[in-house]
Amino acid sequence: MNDDLQRFIDFHKRNFSYDAFVIWDLNHQCVYASELYLKYMQVKNLDKQQLQNINEDFKSFSEEFRSKVTAEVLETKKPYACYYLLKRPGALNYGLHYANVFPIFSIDKQLIAYCTRPYQMKHDLAVSNLIKMVTNKNSDYLINSPDNLTERERIVLFLLIIGMSHKEIATTLSDIFNEEVLLNSVSTLISRQIYAKFDTKVNSVLLIKAILNGFLYNIPSKLVSLLPKIIFVTNLEDYYAQWEDK
Repeated sequence: MNDDLQRFIDFHKRNFSYDAFVIWDLNHQCVYASELYLKYMQVKNLDKQQLQNINEDFKSFSEEFRSKVTAEVLETKKPYACYYLLKRPGALNYGLHYANVFPIFSIDKQLIAYCTRPYQMKHDLAVSNLIKMVTNKNSDYLINSPDNLTERERIVLFLLIIGMSHKEIATTLSDIFNEEVLLNSVSTLISRQIYAKFDTKVNSVLLIKAILNGFLYNIPSKLVSLLPKIIFVTNLEDYYAQWEDK
C-alpha cells in the first residue's frame, strides 16, 4: 500500500474511528472500512473486496457508480455528493442514501484512492420516537407500523406520500405489475384496506402517520426495480452554489 495512503488511514483510525468511512483504491477495491460502517453493513471485513462483490445489490450499483465517479472526475480535486437507492441490510425494501466522495492524493499530488462517507437519509420514525420520549406523551400519530401491509399496499402508500393522484397510482401500478390496474381498484384498496390498517378514514391523517413511521424512507423494491440506483452525482461546490443563488 502507498505510504501516503497508509498515513491517511492511520490518521483516520486515531481521530475519526466512529465515523462511517470507507477508502477505495482506483480499482474500486476496499482498502479500509471503519467499524461503524462494517456494523451497519452487517459484515465483519471488507478488505480487498471490490464494490460489486459485496452483495447482489452492490453489483448493479457498482456499474452505475463506475460510470459516474471516474478517475477524471476525482482528479478535479473536488468532493462530490452521490445520492443513491440501496437495500437496507437484512431487508427487502430500499432506503435513500447519500455519500460524500473525496479524492485522496499523494504528497506529489497523484490521485491514489478515494474515500466515501455514506449516510442513510433521515428517518422520521427515529425523530418521532425521540420527541415521544422527551415529552413523555403518547401521540395518536405514533403507531406500530402494520406488519401485514402487502407489497402493493406499501407501493400505493409511498406514492400517496409523494403526492400522486389515484389515477397516477393506477398507471404506475399497471407499469410495475404489467397488468391493467383500474382507478376504482386503487381507490378501493386505499379506502377499505390501507385506511383500516392505519386506523383512520382521513387521507391527511394517513399520510402523517405513514411519514412519522418511516414509510417515506422505506421504498418497496419492486417500485425501484426499473429505476437507476444512483439518483445523481454532483460537485459539492456547484450543489451548494445553486442554493445560494436562490
